[in-house]
Amino acid sequence: MKLKSSMSFVVPVIIIVMIISFLVAVFAVQNNQSVQLKYKIPFTKIQFPAPNPEDPAAKDYLELPVVYLILFSMLIGILLMVFFVSLAGIGWRYYALTNKSRERKQNKILWDHREQATALSLMGFHRDATEKFEHIIDKDNPHTELYIGLAETYERQGDAQRAIENYNSILTRYPENMRALFGAARNWESLGNYKDAIKLYNRVLDIDRSSPTARQKVQELLVKANDYQEAIAFIQRTRSGQSNAQTQELLASLYYRLAIEQIKTNDLRGAER
Repeated sequence: MKLKSSMSFVVPVIIIVMIISFLVAVFAVQNNQSVQLKYKIPFTKIQFPAPNPEDPAAKDYLELPVVYLILFSMLIGILLMVFFVSLAGIGWRYYALTNKSRERKQNKILWDHREQATALSLMGFHRDATEKFEHIIDKDNPHTELYIGLAETYERQGDAQRAIENYNSILTRYPENMRALFGAARNWESLGNYKDAIKLYNRVLDIDRSSPTARQKVQELLVKANDYQEAIAFIQRTRSGQSNAQTQELLASLYYRLAIEQIKTNDLRGAER
């Protein structure tokens, strides 16, 4: 990637230099004139080349072929360009290093405050912990770990709704953040909202189909929600090829519960089936 980006810059420069060199060569072949050069420093009597007072007839100028003048001008231009580009590069490098050092320092302070807030939460001082998290969270440039820390603090405090709000703040920006998905699902479950909890655990399974925790939680919540038919379909779908005695026993238990529910709703044919 770096080689490709460097070549994309170097190749056009080489092509331009070759074109200019060709044009200068053509000019040199067709023109062999010379120019008279002399320079006098403004507001002084100093002149280059200096006149010879002993020989007034001597030339007080230099005769230089036009081609040499063009090449010399090009050289001066290239040197000036290299100088200013180098100067800009050094300035940018200094700015980047200074900015990086400042960011590192700010991050260290930020994470120190985060550790302090987490410690307060673990000790049971939830209100102080939430105030500290709210103080250090930058709403315009949020850090995922800070929102997770705040959500976990609300969760320890027993405020599941506020915990979900902060987990959702992460999920709006990072929909595949596992800690936020599990945290929000866990709190929806504590509120008795099994439907939304199942949706979040299914999102985990969409990302990682082999997650045993998410699979087990979906199965448990479907049973808690008395959705035995969906629980049976879920087990058959996720445990295909694993028809062991434990799975058969679990399916038999779910079929039995489903039959009981159908009897309660007078669906005798469904219960018999």
